[in-house]
Amino acid sequence: MYRIGPNDVHMNTPLFLANIFNAIGNAYFITLICFYAMDGSVVSRFGVNGYFWQDSTLMLCIVVMVANMRILQSTSNHTLAGTIIITLSTISFFAQFSGESSMPYFNDVYLLFAEMFTNYKTYLILVLCCWLNQSQFIANNWFWFRKNRMFLSNIQYNMFAKASNYE
Repeated sequence: MYRIGPNDVHMNTPLFLANIFNAIGNAYFITLICFYAMDGSVVSRFGVNGYFWQDSTLMLCIVVMVANMRILQSTSNHTLAGTIIITLSTISFFAQFSGESSMPYFNDVYLLFAEMFTNYKTYLILVLCCWLNQSQFIANNWFWFRKNRMFLSNIQYNMFAKASNYE
């Protein structure tokens, strides 16, 4: 399986550009959903957006969750320690956010944790954005597998042939 990288199956220019445009599209979608679904981009006449910190924190939460889910999906050799580290990575975001939210000297995020997670829109946005990213990731992997099925089967055949010659 190590020949996939040197043979430019995983990282070639078209695939790299597709990943870049995919990331830009996902960033745009997450930003759009967070800022428009939470409060409809309502800005008061004094120029204050009441949900700005909540929207920004929700965007960071989505990025942390999607990144950790992609790590879990893109690797196939999970150990208990690796799974615990990935789970703790996600939990540490919520612990840090909860800690900052409980300290009164962080004016912008003071008591924001409770407000954010009692709002039903938060859960809708989390589910929608994570579902979109993960379904896109699964579809990309399926198309990649369909495209490179013959290449992979040749590599597996060659590995089996080499292994059987040494017996």
